[in-house]
Amino acid sequence: MAHAILPTHLNSVPLHGHSASVIILDSSHHFSASRLAQVLLSYLSTQLLAAGCDIKQHSTAQSIKQCVQHSLTHVHIFQPETWDSLLATLQSLPAYLFPSTSKKGIQQHHSTHRRIHSIILPSIDFFVPQLNDVNTVAGPTASSANSLATASARLTMHLERLSGHLSCAIIVTSHAANPASLRPPLPLSWSPAVKMVRLGVGRVEVLKFATGLSVEEAEVERARRWDVVSKGRFRAWKVGAGAAREDDGFAFRVGPGVTIERGE
Repeated sequence: MAHAILPTHLNSVPLHGHSASVIILDSSHHFSASRLAQVLLSYLSTQLLAAGCDIKQHSTAQSIKQCVQHSLTHVHIFQPETWDSLLATLQSLPAYLFPSTSKKGIQQHHSTHRRIHSIILPSIDFFVPQLNDVNTVAGPTASSANSLATASARLTMHLERLSGHLSCAIIVTSHAANPASLRPPLPLSWSPAVKMVRLGVGRVEVLKFATGLSVEEAEVERARRWDVVSKGRFRAWKVGAGAAREDDGFAFRVGPGVTIERGE
């Protein structure tokens, strides 16, 4: 999201930003604007420091602050709390993004002249209990699998239509129902024409204590393990069709910002 909404340059320093906007449908209310601001601030400071800029200089500090504030205006947050409202929100997005100029009183939003980088649906499994409840009310003749499949088909129809209309990426996340196979609780039924990439993301595992350790050895190992945990190390890897070995991928650290480990 940071790369999507940032400009290409700040004070002549390349930022690799896309000068675009993003739409997030935060039904689980887990998205944190302050956390995104922190990531933006960390990234801008790192890039400007690497270019030899004095980020403590008043004018530079002000330009960083203004850049963060301006970039955040291009994050559009919706919080539909039911499955039907989620689908209705997706259906109404074109009208929101392209308001009719013929109607008086209609104000264009900040991102009117920006392209849409992506539509993000975090924690889509938030809706699974709702869909299962609907299935229960429908009676014993209804199949839970069929209910989820029908819901999935309706969702992907809207998402594929928007992706084509806006030429944007669709990012959907969920917790795995089965960590061993990384199967999502709501299996999304994309059409064969969709170019899909599935990624697994998880914290780097800290190995358990070996059997037979003395108290002194356990204390040393505990300190080492805490050092690993405190670094906030995660890894991402490709899963499903086209994936290579399970250990392929990359590691990254989560702190004030996000740092990709490169051969460390």
